[in-house]
Amino acid sequence: MNRHLILALGIILGSFSLLFSQNIPVVEKSNQGTFDWSTEKLSLSLQDPSRHSNINSALTALQKQYALLVQSLRLDTLALGTLMESDPLLKDELLDVFNQAQIEGLKRNAAGYNISIDIPLYGETGLATQLYYRLISPESKISGDVLKRLSNDEAEEFNDGRECFTGLIVDSAGLGLYPSIVPEIVSESGFVVYGPSTVDFRFALHYGIGHFALKREGKWPDKRLGKTPLIVRALRSEGLFKHKVVLSNTDSAKVIKMNSKTGFLEQTRVLFLL
Repeated sequence: MNRHLILALGIILGSFSLLFSQNIPVVEKSNQGTFDWSTEKLSLSLQDPSRHSNINSALTALQKQYALLVQSLRLDTLALGTLMESDPLLKDELLDVFNQAQIEGLKRNAAGYNISIDIPLYGETGLATQLYYRLISPESKISGDVLKRLSNDEAEEFNDGRECFTGLIVDSAGLGLYPSIVPEIVSESGFVVYGPSTVDFRFALHYGIGHFALKREGKWPDKRLGKTPLIVRALRSEGLFKHKVVLSNTDSAKVIKMNSKTGFLEQTRVLFLL
């Protein structure tokens, strides 16, 4: 093959590689609202306040924005709206999440009402809570000994003379991983290392499963990771919506071994770098 043609193909393939390896933002904005994965909340602000002369009309319009945004939320193999169609009760429960949210901003002027609401992704009134009830078994719990040692909000280091880690950081920057409330870590051979099927039900409900930050920021002030988190580099992202990362079999084995000492996986002390 002509040397110049080879060079041209290399440049083209390199450009495509750069295009598809760009970092994914932790803030996803749309016309309906904003998912901020760094603060783990959904923010809604009324699109056209001038159309609403009373607060009830404004709230109804904001509720419709919320419904559209939630329906578009991507899981690993489908959008949440598809799941809601097959589970009407889930739709009602997610609407209750909106109804329980506190109004963060309320302004009235001659044009009408403007309302903004913040909804947490995780926690008792979080967006993901009702979904976790369906995806995570309530019987999924870690041993009492590990729970007793690591039951507080801040991870502690337990020095028993062996290498010990208090959390896990997965470096997936540039791999096209998208933030999700149900991320997964799998080994090259397909073994599930982390995800809805591996976490403690109680920790998932309180803290959530998916935690994300930008690698380029260089600092990730997540106290739940503790002082000595284990850091591994992912090989690639997978899944229809790129919510799954693949670790080498060697790194997967190390993560599982280290987790057996402190239970950081079950307690969702995991951070994905984008």
